[in-house]
Amino acid sequence: MTSALDTVIDAVPVSLDEVLPDASEVDQVDLAEHMPSADVLGEGSEGLSDGQVVVGVFQAPWAVDAAGQELPTSFDIDNGDLVQVVDTANADFPVVSDPLPLIGIALVGVARILAPHAIRAFATQTIRAGAAYTTRGGYASFARFKTAVGSPRPNYQWHHIVEQSNIAKRGWDAAAIHNRANLVQIPKAVHQKCVNSWMSKKGVRAFGASASSSQTMRSWVHGQSYSKQHSIGVALLRHCGLNI
Repeated sequence: MTSALDTVIDAVPVSLDEVLPDASEVDQVDLAEHMPSADVLGEGSEGLSDGQVVVGVFQAPWAVDAAGQELPTSFDIDNGDLVQVVDTANADFPVVSDPLPLIGIALVGVARILAPHAIRAFATQTIRAGAAYTTRGGYASFARFKTAVGSPRPNYQWHHIVEQSNIAKRGWDAAAIHNRANLVQIPKAVHQKCVNSWMSKKGVRAFGASASSSQTMRSWVHGQSYSKQHSIGVALLRHCGLNI
């Protein structure tokens, strides 16, 4: 077993073109309007020379193993590429990580992300992307679902592929949302730091979504059909490293 932080996990480079704007399309006004606060930028934002601007900000790196345990990790720069270093000592493989951009203003290049294998998602039945709206196999409340199927595994959470807020926003039957075809167990870290982060991000044009620059992915997705939302939700889970 390797010692802490002694190996750089070098996966196939992943292009950010699908989620980041082309540099030529970003003007200085747009840059100024989207510049995050100093507390988000951190120490690296101080002492910039004249003519220098921050072109991209990433969340603090994260990584999780097959048991849902968070692993020590950090960023490094290797020949202009952003590389994530993960301490896999005592980890249960496979391991998944995903450095998400908080802003992507004029960021050019690639980031190497660790996702050579997928972490298993647990469900009470086979999940097929694009499931149709149905109340069959559903429950009147999330509490009743959990009473029927039990608590999630350690370090995991139940996740609604089509989100619960559709019950109030769209008037959809609770049994279609709290449904065995719509609920999977996923690691807490993946749920909070990848799935929720992407759904809160504006201008996402990936996974089947096509949000405007002023619209969050969640807002755009909630305007789609049940089947479309389910298909996008499964695609996002797979992007976040889940085997589903």
